[in-house]
Amino acid sequence: FGAFFIGPVIATVLSVVWLKEPVGWLGWLTVFLGFSGVIMVVQPGGELSTGLLHALIAGVFYGSFLAATRWAAGTGPLLAQISAQMLFGFIFLLPFGVLQLQHLQDQPASTEATLLVLLMGATSAIANIMSIIALKQAGAAFLAPIVYLQVVVASIISWMFFKDTPNTLALAGIALIVFTGILKIPQSMKTMRTMKTTK
Repeated sequence: FGAFFIGPVIATVLSVVWLKEPVGWLGWLTVFLGFSGVIMVVQPGGELSTGLLHALIAGVFYGSFLAATRWAAGTGPLLAQISAQMLFGFIFLLPFGVLQLQHLQDQPASTEATLLVLLMGATSAIANIMSIIALKQAGAAFLAPIVYLQVVVASIISWMFFKDTPNTLALAGIALIVFTGILKIPQSMKTMRTMKTTK
């Protein structure tokens, strides 16, 4: 899970190299501080596994997705963009879903599991819509570290629903991630003032 969060680093690199966006020292600092906080929360083991490799690849694709969404933002209606994202996601994941359904023929999914999957799909679609709107207004490098807040929310949900109590190191990591977000506030205010003056 921690390896997946290489994504914001990839997004920042691509935003500099591909999109020619200015990042600055604060942008790089927030990316690496946030990633350090993620490692403190997740506390991964040192072994190199297939799962770790898959997480790294997923992180690279996610970072590329953020940069590509920024590149495509504003090129078409919001509905068209989210439809294209969901269509490609559906095509890519369909074979895996069919294989999983074959395994579950003897064990049909419960109503609760079905509702949870539908909720997951709905929240994912809403998150993607909000990402498109956000990336239309701000650079990928600027928004990438905000992805780290997922770890904070996941930790809170784990504590509320699964009684997984974070240890001291994890709490320090959560505090570091929140601090990373606070570092972004002055730059956010400056960006908003710039947008108001250009309108």
